[in-house]
Amino acid sequence: GQLLPSGGGKFRMTTGVLLRAMQSGAVSFVDEFNLATADVQNFITAVLEAPSRGRGRGPIADASGNKQFAHPEFRIVVAQNPIGMVGRKPAPACVRSRFVSTQVKAYSNEEIVGIVTAKNVDRVFAKAMSVAFSSVNALLQAGGEPELTIRFLMKWIKRVEKCKQTESPFTASALSLTAQFEQQQEIHELIM
Repeated sequence: GQLLPSGGGKFRMTTGVLLRAMQSGAVSFVDEFNLATADVQNFITAVLEAPSRGRGRGPIADASGNKQFAHPEFRIVVAQNPIGMVGRKPAPACVRSRFVSTQVKAYSNEEIVGIVTAKNVDRVFAKAMSVAFSSVNALLQAGGEPELTIRFLMKWIKRVEKCKQTESPFTASALSLTAQFEQQQEIHELIM
């Protein structure tokens, strides 16, 4: 939750998404869990460690210090990118031990083409992007660098729009995005 102004110089605490899901028995999806603040990770740990009771888990103190109970049907699903990616850190062991983990395989070239064409990019162009994306990831992985994510692909799609007036929007957009990598020269050779 968060504090919001309620007038007259006063504030009121609003119920956050996680607490509302906990109270109603919904499934809460927490994306980029390993980028979550310590407060969020600590709250989730408290929820997971709370004793189970007839009416759910709890009590757990919310941000205002009020005792809350988790509905018996409440579930948490978390997703995180690999630890090797920039800025990622492992979640605390006490939290990780409460989850069932599974690895999600990388997207196939055809799935990447589908993602790109869903953003109104020409299929031929989408295939070229998919091949380049996979080739650059193979190069980065071989060099021990973090791989590109679908978020990078979305940025590339937006950059293509901005580079449409250039002679080669595919190359111009890709080169402008890959300037940050140590293997910049090898990546440029792959794309060109």
